[in-house]
Amino acid sequence: MKKLTVIGLVLVMCLLVPVSCAAPPPPMPAPAPTAPLPAIPHTLDDLAYIQAEGRPYSDNADPEPEGAEITILWYDTESELICFEDVPVKVIIEIFAAKSEEFSRPFTESVYKGEHHIDSYYSNIRIPFEQIKANPGIHHRCGGANITVLTPQQEDFSVEGILVPLCPKPPLKPPPVPAPLPAPSLQETVSSLDNPGKLSQWMIANITTISRYEQYKETGINYRAPPDETFETREGCCADKAIFACYVLQFHDYQAEILSIKVESDESKNHGVCVYHSDDSLYSINNGIMMGPYRTYEDIASDHHESWSEYSINYSWDKYQKMGPPDKVVDRKQ
Repeated sequence: MKKLTVIGLVLVMCLLVPVSCAAPPPPMPAPAPTAPLPAIPHTLDDLAYIQAEGRPYSDNADPEPEGAEITILWYDTESELICFEDVPVKVIIEIFAAKSEEFSRPFTESVYKGEHHIDSYYSNIRIPFEQIKANPGIHHRCGGANITVLTPQQEDFSVEGILVPLCPKPPLKPPPVPAPLPAPSLQETVSSLDNPGKLSQWMIANITTISRYEQYKETGINYRAPPDETFETREGCCADKAIFACYVLQFHDYQAEILSIKVESDESKNHGVCVYHSDDSLYSINNGIMMGPYRTYEDIASDHHESWSEYSINYSWDKYQKMGPPDKVVDRKQ
């Protein structure tokens, strides 16, 4: 009876605490040993020669350089880079400059000489621009550095002519404003306007339309400007523009004349245009605008005002400008 009681207690304990009755987990494998990093040597016994690189440096977020930075590269007899630490090395640096206009020549003027001490292959040497006695107004902003290193147990090693910056880069100057080209003269302009299309475009873009009618009403003076005045003032009434257009077209051997249109019922509508002949048709330069083709002068007059009363033709712009008599007059009533 006692034996059955013990067995029953053991079963109850296994049900209540199953973990204690389970098999133990297998042991975790031990981590594999890692290879130690190779130690950086503390010697320069294999040094055969040096090289160097120069560049500008900046100590802060400002991108403007603050000085020259020099990195020395250390090589053995197999031209393999040497890495070292805790080896005291004395470095003597002398920097030479050239005048701006003599940059292609060897650097001859000493602007810096200093002694520096480093103890590892990754030590960079920084020389602030304030210690480099270069004059930006005289010297080129790049110079050549001669570098000599003195190691504890070997001979000295040198390298020469390493390019380094001598002064900050000057601020960019705004490009010079080109002097305005001289305006074309009257003759140059007239020569370039060698067809009616060019003439019309130029007149529309360059000559403003004005009216002389009120002046005529007040003074009784009927003034017409010559071509050079219209060109200079860049303005003109219909007659001034007709004179200018006729002057240009006749210069280029077009058959051109000035047509004056009178409106007796409203003299404020009196008008003047330049007419030229092309392909057996008539065209007009009306306040600078090309119009046509027309079959007759009457068609041009009617296109201006249906109640025109008279038109006259002047074959010479010069005579028309000077108020000379017309070469032909047509009265609508006759």
